[in-house]
Amino acid sequence: MNPNDYKYKIEMHCHAYPASRCSHASPEQLVDLYKAAGYDAVVLTDHINYTYRLRERYASDYDAAEHFLSCYRQAKARGDEVGLKVLLGMEFCDPATGRDILIYGVDEKFVHDTIPYVNASLKELRNDLKGEDTVLINAHPFRSEIAELEDDVLDGIEVFNHNPQDHDKNGLVARYARDHEVGIITGGSDFHIPGEEDMICLRTKVLPKDSFELARILKSMDYVLDISGNIIVPYGFKGE
Repeated sequence: MNPNDYKYKIEMHCHAYPASRCSHASPEQLVDLYKAAGYDAVVLTDHINYTYRLRERYASDYDAAEHFLSCYRQAKARGDEVGLKVLLGMEFCDPATGRDILIYGVDEKFVHDTIPYVNASLKELRNDLKGEDTVLINAHPFRSEIAELEDDVLDGIEVFNHNPQDHDKNGLVARYARDHEVGIITGGSDFHIPGEEDMICLRTKVLPKDSFELARILKSMDYVLDISGNIIVPYGFKGE
């Protein structure tokens, strides 16, 4: 395996305001920061969180979805201007467990279809909406406590969450992934404010054209992770 073959840098976990109320970066600012850091793509994973009361705050589910999508569209427009691919993702909060789930392999229709599930369980969302090219990844496991993950509804876990404000439990997560033979492992900067960009990236051989192709790459396990030039080869790696 030659790490140089994996030349495309992709941020897998980042947030922009106002879709993610916890972020302090506009979509355009986020894009400019990652372009300056030498990235080829970012996956905008804004929050769909029951605590945001999306269905109550907006006149319709359509309006709630359009609010969520506004950041993605602004980021994509800026990305098209400067040459940075912006892919659509989301971070869905399961109200039954409080766990955050990164979802890749989505489009604007998937976002609209997800809004009615804001107060539903992850299992319901998975059973009703998950397609063949959709991947569910448990974000920052064990952030609050050690607990068994719902492996039966997940495709993988974010082993490396490198948000500098968060308590680091990446070692525990990596061990859990190994011991439970988790299928897909990922890493992300969990960007919310300037200065948190470029903590870790996914590197791929090809630049995915959309979120669905990215999900297929994750399922193929033909990628590496990169922490400031330090290459991590996932234990389930299937590349050459």
